Amino acid sequence: MKTYTLKQNLSPMGYKYSVGEINEINLYEAKSTSPLAEVDKFIGGIISIPFSINIINLKSGDELLLKTKFGVMFKNYEVLENDKVIASINTKKSLGVPKVEIDSVYGKFEIKTNIMAREFEILKEDERVASIKKVTLSLKDAYEITNINFENTDLLIAIAISVDHNFHD
Repeated sequence: MKTYTLKQNLSPMGYKYSVGEINEINLYEAKSTSPLAEVDKFIGGIISIPFSINIINLKSGDELLLKTKFGVMFKNYEVLENDKVIASINTKKSLGVPKVEIDSVYGKFEIKTNIMAREFEILKEDERVASIKKVTLSLKDAYEITNINFENTDLLIAIAISVDHNFHD
């Protein structure tokens, strides 16, 4: 089991994140400098504007692309690796808290949270494989990501960024 910290950094345009193990140097960097990301910050709660966030593993150099898809009220994403979709993250309407489903090359997952949307469990076949917890005292959004048994850490980082964008933007 490994724990990472995802921090949203100040950015003059778009989004910027850094990810590292607790008290360690950054292992990942993620950013979008698209003007559409800036527009999405203002109207993203109503209409989701398509833009992309590049996620770079600083150790291996591997890259993922988290693409926001156009939508009304609910945000949906695709995660691409080498121009191939490896996961779709879809928010569904449900009573109270939105339901988030992930269909990936590693199988199907579900993200569960409560009405406060501060703690998230990622389940595969009803077994918890990862968790994401919003850090309370932080100037910008920050999360603790715990990888219990998730197959791909790079994809887990992309999922955590989508959680921030979906629930705390």
